[in-house]
Amino acid sequence: MLQYVVFPALALFIVFMLIRRFTAVLRQMARSPEARTVLLSALTLLAGGTYVFHSIEQWSILDSLYFCVISLTTVGYGDVTPATDAGKIMAMIYIVLGLGIIMALVTTVAQVSMEQVNDSGALKSALGRRHQKKHDE
Repeated sequence: MLQYVVFPALALFIVFMLIRRFTAVLRQMARSPEARTVLLSALTLLAGGTYVFHSIEQWSILDSLYFCVISLTTVGYGDVTPATDAGKIMAMIYIVLGLGIIMALVTTVAQVSMEQVNDSGALKSALGRRHQKKHDE
């Protein structure tokens, strides 16, 4: 009985903490012009690709966005694939051009996350030294 309460509660807590961390990273990225440019480029790439595949392949918006995300993250499940020649050509161009932007986004998110970890470590270290000085006096 306990497993039906504890495990879902723990899973929700972990999801909450991940969402909180991700929003902190997005807020930090919004403050940096370079990071903001990379984020907006990735969002524009996804929106543009979604529109193009929706138009060419006559997929739903969700299927088009799904294809774009799956392709650019190199997961490639293969459950949604272009059927037309124009869609296949567009997919090749989209993937080759988009991988660079997605890798820049992943790199930027990693850098911002590491900066936050380093900043919080420096803050804890400074607070620890300050507390130690007060204790020594």
